[in-house]
Amino acid sequence: MAQQLKEEVRDRMLDAAEVVFADAGYGGATMAAIAQEAGISTGNVYRYFGSKDELFNAVFTDAFASE
Repeated sequence: MAQQLKEEVRDRMLDAAEVVFADAGYGGATMAAIAQEAGISTGNVYRYFGSKDELFNAVFTDAFASE
């Protein structure tokens, strides 16, 4: 049975990523740091987002930039 992705977990990752990117910058942010901030495993982050670029783009959308 395939694992079902949960919206609440995804939202926690996005919130954590925003904090880590803001604190460390893109270059200093790691998927492991984002996972730690979200309270989940690094592998779980990769189940939702295939790369740091993908996660960054999910956090910092055009709508975010226009705020």
